[in-house]
Amino acid sequence: MMKRFVQWLALGAAWALLAGEAPKAPAPGPRGEKRPAPKPRPANNRRCLGCHSEFEKDVLSVRHGEAGIGCVKCHGRSQEHAADDSNRTAPDIIIWRDALNDHCLECHPKEKLTDDHGPFLAGKTPKKYCTQCHTGHRLEFRTRLWDPVHRVLLPKEMRDQANAERQAEQTPDPAKPAKPGN
Repeated sequence: MMKRFVQWLALGAAWALLAGEAPKAPAPGPRGEKRPAPKPRPANNRRCLGCHSEFEKDVLSVRHGEAGIGCVKCHGRSQEHAADDSNRTAPDIIIWRDALNDHCLECHPKEKLTDDHGPFLAGKTPKKYCTQCHTGHRLEFRTRLWDPVHRVLLPKEMRDQANAERQAEQTPDPAKPAKPGN
């Protein structure tokens, strides 16, 4: 009986040692060089793009999608929102303009941004939001406007005011040359 216990104990110890030796990085290639990490699978955003087709070619959506980062990363699964044909249910996560930059910086830390972001991060540019340079990743015209904290529909007047502000921001300044999208 004791012999069997010792055998099981030895087998368990050997298993633990082997498990600890699992490779932590991709196995080296035939000449010892490191193999590149596999490309992530593109995110499947079809469910969201069914209604929000304006983001199908949006540079920010496309780049994140190609990197395997889907709509749900920033906006939550929003299952009730997606199932609501009357469009009265808010998404799980609503990113208000004043919280937008902090939201972006969760994955894009200041330390990793290039030097050309310095003036923007210091508040020394007329641009206030990441999406003002990195595409206008937002609805151009809102048919609904939700309170981001309480996730309730806001009055039509507030929606109309938000749409007017968006329209004013989208009007190009004729004194500045057009800059290609980022």
